[in-house]
Amino acid sequence: MSMSLINDLHRLFRDHLQVEVPDNDMNLMENGIIDSLALVNLILAIEEEFQVSVSLEETDLQHFETINKLNALILELRGDTINATRSETGYGSAAD
Repeated sequence: MSMSLINDLHRLFRDHLQVEVPDNDMNLMENGIIDSLALVNLILAIEEEFQVSVSLEETDLQHFETINKLNALILELRGDTINATRSETGYGSAAD
């Protein structure tokens, strides 16, 4: 898991959506943090902030459920599949 990326995601939620996410595993949709409009704003902010392209046709909405899943998605979009798998499963670290 990339703590720097996690911190960047928390900042992105504060700056672009004006919300604090208290837990990296909190379901953002079920808890009303992300609705359809916020999702569009989030995708645009992620693309701008992390220089990635998010295709809704190729991306499962489950990737947007938690900060940890967003972390894994961004790592995957950046091509860092080893760390994306570790982040998604919660096992291992970049130092492994």
